[in-house]
Amino acid sequence: MRSLPESIVKMMADPTVLKVGVAVRNDAHKLRRDFGILSAGLVELSMLAKSVEPDRWQHRRMLISLQDLCNAYLGRQLRKDNIRISRWSRIPLSEKQLEYAASDVFVSLELFHRLVLLMYDQAIKRVATAATAQASEPAPLDAVLETVRATSGEVHSPPKKKSKPKVALAKTQEMMRNPELRAHQRALLAWRAKELDFASLAARAGVKTTTMANYVLRALTEEFDARRIAGRTPLVLESKERARLRAEFGLSTVRRVARQHTGFLRAHGVFSHAELQQMQ
Repeated sequence: MRSLPESIVKMMADPTVLKVGVAVRNDAHKLRRDFGILSAGLVELSMLAKSVEPDRWQHRRMLISLQDLCNAYLGRQLRKDNIRISRWSRIPLSEKQLEYAASDVFVSLELFHRLVLLMYDQAIKRVATAATAQASEPAPLDAVLETVRATSGEVHSPPKKKSKPKVALAKTQEMMRNPELRAHQRALLAWRAKELDFASLAARAGVKTTTMANYVLRALTEEFDARRIAGRTPLVLESKERARLRAEFGLSTVRRVARQHTGFLRAHGVFSHAELQQMQ
């Protein structure tokens, strides 16, 4: 079997090094088939665009082409000519082939940065809206600490009176009803606050269990990525949440979702590389 340089193999397997593109999973499958290497940290630009602007792309059930994304977010026309179907197995590649490949890489990176900035702007607006709405009615300190702990797992509050958790739960429920929050964000709040499994939450919401599982992981990934992109101290998944995720995704009913989020699950110690391999 042909081989790739060890540096490339390590980079492709490193979940902290993001690999962005359109139909990026197909590229990963081809690398695995042709070279036997595993890929982690894959970012599908189509899915990222749909998560940032769901209304704009709601009519696109399939993947959005790199050409369309480039036109929509960069305001440029990406050239797609017969070079795409030329002979790519020959060595060396022609200048036109090299230029074509390089332009795809450059555009993919520019799109990723643009979409992440849009996502970050949306997050800032949601926080500002929530802060404005709550400014006229400050919450008790204990309730604030309890709510933050329910959503981030970082703040450890002092001992509370027995009546306080009810206040905190009410605040969390209020946040869950916030129209500014998207479905996957509300799902994560419910999963943390109510401590119900995916199946129970899905039944209450009237969605499939796999949909609820995907919602929770999507929200967790956004939460961790937003903090990392902002240059803040990375969040650490609490042992309790790690154990809950391990128990949930150990079930065959949601294993397909786990295979779509292997980078996150491995990076945060939910499953080992070998365990995720067995799920494939």
